[in-house]
Amino acid sequence: MSMLQVTVSAMMRRKRWTILLVLIALIETGAAMVLCMLTERQETALEETMNNTTITCVITDADGLIQDNLRMATGFVDLLCGRKHEKGYFQDEYVKNVRAKAGMKLFEPQNYHLVCLLTPDSDYALTAVGGGSMTLFDGWDASVFMSDQNVCIIPQDFAADGESIAVNNGNFSVELRIIGTHTGPTDNIYCPFHTMDFHDGMSYLVNADSCSFEIKDVRRLDEAKESLYEVFAKPDPNNRSALRHAFGVRINDENFQSTMETLKGNLRTLHLLIPVLLLIGGIVGFFASYLSTRSRFKEYAVMRCLGMRRGEVLRVALSEQLMIALVGGILGFAVGTAINGTFSLRMLLYGLGGIAAFLIGTALSASRITWINVMQLMKTEE
Repeated sequence: MSMLQVTVSAMMRRKRWTILLVLIALIETGAAMVLCMLTERQETALEETMNNTTITCVITDADGLIQDNLRMATGFVDLLCGRKHEKGYFQDEYVKNVRAKAGMKLFEPQNYHLVCLLTPDSDYALTAVGGGSMTLFDGWDASVFMSDQNVCIIPQDFAADGESIAVNNGNFSVELRIIGTHTGPTDNIYCPFHTMDFHDGMSYLVNADSCSFEIKDVRRLDEAKESLYEVFAKPDPNNRSALRHAFGVRINDENFQSTMETLKGNLRTLHLLIPVLLLIGGIVGFFASYLSTRSRFKEYAVMRCLGMRRGEVLRVALSEQLMIALVGGILGFAVGTAINGTFSLRMLLYGLGGIAAFLIGTALSASRITWINVMQLMKTEE
């Protein structure tokens, strides 16, 4: 009679225990796969949060009370744009999409303002949400606002005489080429942010009224904060650092930090549950197998009396547990896949871990039969 036949015969004689152990193996395997699925979903949510979250930062005064009419030197905007590397400022490594606006009243054209923009959306009134729009002539695009060219866009109803206009703020006059029109405020003429920084070699100290930007990589948020706080204060009405920093930066990362902490907390819990599950599976498997084999001492003694060596009897017991684990594992993989709706290599490994924990527990229990003397086994009554 082969080992397989002996094993199957023994299992059939103990159907209740066999079914119970198969169910335990099934639950252990299926639960491990479900935990794996939950872990993968949390990791995916964590990755998507980092990839899809935009953290907006706004320059304010040091107290954090003012974010418009800052009258901030354009040098602060320059360092955010990467124009101050020679002076040791590298904040542009951490920020992107810098938006800045500066404005001045004009004497010519009369009753108009010249508004300098770093990007078209630096002025809310020019955005679709703000009810405005901008149309550039052929050959021009929005990147021109990052330059210092003497160009401008004018209101749609502005009566321009020719292809350019002269603007004068009382200190200087400059000719600006018209490259488009807009439907924003009718008294605003827009030009690139750095167009008015210098004229005829002299700086007229154009100041930025507002400035905002975004964090380039949220994975480096802490580094970005450290770098930004070297130049700007952390806004606080009681901020003593205002003596050193004339302006602050408000980093709107509260929702991001809250979401990340929740996701990381969930992952920590799941990572803790996995070894706990394996330990419980091993312990349950041990005690279930212990109760199953305890009433079979006499059966094992008969095997020994029929000439089977101690190791062969142990192999029969272990073969039973292995077959039970395989049946329970296959069913567990099927149940786990049905629950998860998917299957992956990682789930397979987690499921195999569950089977291994079950087998270790049952193997330790089954090995007890080698510790008892045959004569003692024969005297054991069922």
